Amino acid sequence: MQRLRQAVSLAGVSLDMEGFDAAMEAQRQRARAGGAKTSSVAGDDDAFAHFDPTEFVGYVNVQATAELLVAQGSEQTSSSLVIFDRTPFYAESGGQLPDHGSIFVGDDHVGDVVDVQKKNGVFVHDVEWLNEQPVTGETVRLVVDAKRRRQTAAHHTATHLLQAALREVLGSHVRQAGSRVEPTRLRFDFSHFAALGADERLQIEDRVNDVIRQDLAVTTTEMAYDEAVERGAMAFFGEKYGNIVRVVDVPGFSVELCGGTHVAATGEIGSLFVDSEGGVSAGVRRIEALVGQAALDRARGLEANLATIAVQLGVPQADVIKRIDHLLESTALVERELKSLKAQNAGAAAGQMVDEAIDLNGFKVLTRRLDVADVADLKQASDQLRERLPELVLFLIGTGGEQPILFASVPDDLTSRLHAGKALKAAANAMGGRGGGRPASAQGGGGEIAKSDAAIEAFRTFVEAV
Repeated sequence: MQRLRQAVSLAGVSLDMEGFDAAMEAQRQRARAGGAKTSSVAGDDDAFAHFDPTEFVGYVNVQATAELLVAQGSEQTSSSLVIFDRTPFYAESGGQLPDHGSIFVGDDHVGDVVDVQKKNGVFVHDVEWLNEQPVTGETVRLVVDAKRRRQTAAHHTATHLLQAALREVLGSHVRQAGSRVEPTRLRFDFSHFAALGADERLQIEDRVNDVIRQDLAVTTTEMAYDEAVERGAMAFFGEKYGNIVRVVDVPGFSVELCGGTHVAATGEIGSLFVDSEGGVSAGVRRIEALVGQAALDRARGLEANLATIAVQLGVPQADVIKRIDHLLESTALVERELKSLKAQNAGAAAGQMVDEAIDLNGFKVLTRRLDVADVADLKQASDQLRERLPELVLFLIGTGGEQPILFASVPDDLTSRLHAGKALKAAANAMGGRGGGRPASAQGGGGEIAKSDAAIEAFRTFVEAV
């Protein structure tokens, strides 16, 4: 850093280095606290107020020579937050992820750009150095990862086409409510009142792919904001626009205000595949889609899954649905038969359990532990037992879950003498749980299964005492 400070001084540049360093260090602390692998430049915009806005040349070029103005790093790491006088690297904005790429000094590859953020018009590059970093004032060559840029641009232009198709199919009420554009997929949130039907989803996908196949030119023009609005340009959600704006136009289909990177013609997108559609919040839906090679890879992945399923089912791929329908019918039949058998077994078991009932204080009482985890199962068991012996007073403990569950029932004609809720509460207290309810039935849970004997004893004691 001392070399950097000296170079800044020699260059005659007046900077608040202490403020810059403090803000940068604060960001590093946030990144470390958040477990970030690389810094995502954030925080105080005032740290960059002394710099002139960075000249962005990335709309036309994916590489450029630039002067390193300042780099703030740490002795414990090989990374720095770097500012150049100009850059071809797109900074994250409007939902589009930033460019990645490389830094060269001469022919030497000295560093990699892993993140770019824009603060007060200043592009701040997060750089991982491979060799000794250049000093302030040194000229470097910045090279954007062109493949990543192309893939991101294709997904961004597809986002514009998707919004236009949504408005065409669903109605003009559709508005963007957020987006994320990555090299391998896009996410688009939009205002709409209902889930997309299968036909609507296909219409939207087909409409976008039709425009892609037409290979329409994608033009970008800078003009006054008011003029752009008069042309019908739509603004992207969350973006701030100045007096001069950038208009991205797909003739006859889409006109958007957008500062992102885009393809030169829709044919470069290749194709669009809608991967999913679902709700985000009230009145907001989300589509996730892929284009180009990413769409092809996804389709191939689905094809591979279908092939695997076909092999496992032992049928041709064309017969997979028919085979699954047959299996579902067979499964439903087996489940019905199993339910019938369970009912028969439960009836037999109920008969055996009723024989275990004891006489207490004029009541016929049955207390029992059952290996179930749902109170509904206890209630079903209670009904089956009462069918066998209607005057039965029951206290059942389900021990099949992480915590015990409790259920008690008393015949209606006996509730004037015995209150199920009060009896169950006494039992629950004995095992460290809670419970209660109405005179005829009650439920509870919690406590320790190991104390279930104490709970049973407490229930019997309560019955004897009434």
